[in-house]
Amino acid sequence: MAQGNPITTKYGCPSHPDWQSILPSGSSKTNVPDVIFYVPRRRTNWTFQERSDIINSSHLMCLEINSSSPPFLVFNVYNDVNNSTVKAMATLNNILPRAIFSGDFNLHHPVWSRDDNLDKHTEKANLLVTLMADNGYSILNEKGVETFFIYRDLGSRPEPYTSTIDLAWVSKDLLHFVSNFVVAPQHSCGSDHYPLITTLSYANRANTKPSFLFTDDRYKNWCASFELQLAGKPDIPEVINTPEEFDRAVIDLQDATTTASTTTCSWHPRPTRGAKWFDSKVRQALHCVCRARQKMFAKPSPHNGLRYAVARKQLHYQVVVAKRSHARHFAASVKPGSDLW
Repeated sequence: MAQGNPITTKYGCPSHPDWQSILPSGSSKTNVPDVIFYVPRRRTNWTFQERSDIINSSHLMCLEINSSSPPFLVFNVYNDVNNSTVKAMATLNNILPRAIFSGDFNLHHPVWSRDDNLDKHTEKANLLVTLMADNGYSILNEKGVETFFIYRDLGSRPEPYTSTIDLAWVSKDLLHFVSNFVVAPQHSCGSDHYPLITTLSYANRANTKPSFLFTDDRYKNWCASFELQLAGKPDIPEVINTPEEFDRAVIDLQDATTTASTTTCSWHPRPTRGAKWFDSKVRQALHCVCRARQKMFAKPSPHNGLRYAVARKQLHYQVVVAKRSHARHFAASVKPGSDLW
């Protein structure tokens, strides 16, 4: 849970026994922060850490969330009148593949503001939109849904004023994990800003890393596939003059390498289901063979060679016995009219 303007001169920070408050590194009475994080003290399947190495500011705070899924970053934002936080965000470039920026941006723009609030649209908001668009971020706010309210005394009675200044931006690699985003006025708890609730549906991390087997007999096929992949891409210049040309060349080489390796050198996964006759005695005999072979290679001797030969014969014997026993058991269970296939 991220909060802006957390500290008051009279009461300090809000606290709760079930939540742990985290202030930016370097916070003090003279350096009062504008942002704070709250995390549950009881966490069963995830951990966190403050990433002051990415950004160290009293207006912008970064927290990394680690779980069984790939980690992602949450940024708590408070943007002042000088647009300091947006300028700090510009220094991060596009090195954050999975990140959320959420908080009080204090900016108005046609992308998220109502038309009657656009008299406050400035070049500062254009800078934010350009920055996020260039780095592939998407805004979660629906246009015109207010996140801030205040009562203004314009005459005989106060009149409410609302606008959209609290925003949530998510990177393209994290966008498909966002299952819901709502502005929740019912949970404002006395604040003049409505909470933004972002829900991420993160599944357990699957082992999707490809495995390869590079051998000499596959080398020619790999080279042919690699050249074929490069032939379908723009020619890489002999002299690279710009960062854009370098990035494009690196991406083309990586894509060609990965595709060629997947096509010609994939290590096919082992079957997840073992043979029905493979029992504990066969498993134990196989273990003895592996152990005897390791000893024979580590310390070659007639004794270790004999142990390895005996272990192999014992394994062969256990396999024959296990298969015969399984066949007899299967034959005994067959009844008239059974489908044997």
